[in-house]
Amino acid sequence: MPKKTEEITDEQIEEFDIILKKNKLEEFLRGKGLPYKEVETNGEYSVVVPCEIADKVFKIILQFDENWLMLTAKIIDPVEFADKAEELQFYRRLLREIHDLPEINYSISEDGAVYSSADMDFEITDYSVFYSEFFGIEYAINNFVERIAPDFNLTVEGFAEDPDVKDLAQESE
Repeated sequence: MPKKTEEITDEQIEEFDIILKKNKLEEFLRGKGLPYKEVETNGEYSVVVPCEIADKVFKIILQFDENWLMLTAKIIDPVEFADKAEELQFYRRLLREIHDLPEINYSISEDGAVYSSADMDFEITDYSVFYSEFFGIEYAINNFVERIAPDFNLTVEGFAEDPDVKDLAQESE
């Protein structure tokens, strides 16, 4: 008489799904030789990838949920402007860049920090889609550092001292 098999629980299916997504993400990163670090904060899994632009190091954070892979990178801490007109011009410029340049997305946090971000459906993401979105983040950072910041006399420092990227950036040299 055959043995009765145990039912697989929803929790087990979810754990297996997470493992598959982690493996897929790591495969994408290893495919381009990108250094990365797995980080868990408050039970949330993410991957940190350092990105060096104009001798500055930035931190691209990759996270996923049930369906989406999200990429985010802080470009600059909150900016103070001399007057509202200059601030308005800055935000208008960011919106124009989003409109004019493919794969570029800028966002502003509640406190005024500037980010670049992208998201994609994890199930249909392949190498081509992943790299297009990932390198779109790098392009957005470079565009901000090289073109936008100088026009507004902003100093972009990067985040080389961030413990999540400091060691990785040194390893990749």
